[in-house]
Amino acid sequence: KEKQKQSNNNTTTTSNNNTTTSNATITWVIFVPYTIPNETIKIRIIENQSTYSIGKIVTILQSSPERRLDKDMCMYYGTCGGCQYQHIQSIDTQRYYKTIQVQESME
Repeated sequence: KEKQKQSNNNTTTTSNNNTTTSNATITWVIFVPYTIPNETIKIRIIENQSTYSIGKIVTILQSSPERRLDKDMCMYYGTCGGCQYQHIQSIDTQRYYKTIQVQESME
């Protein structure tokens, strides 16, 4: 799933915890963990590299219907990385995004 927004000659695409911002001459990827496609979020850039940035969620302005709102998650969620998709309600949806992530890393 991808979401694109067009404004001020810039395009923003959100897919699988990544945000890509581009205009006519430059494409920039911002990795934002713990996001879900089609969410509207406010982020803070916490790290810049030569070809991408890493962001952190400041506020979720519009959450996905897939977002898990209960707090009954693994006590290590957010620290160990083994359960990085627990913020998504459906285990089938978690598996779907994990599969896409592996496929994209193999390209």
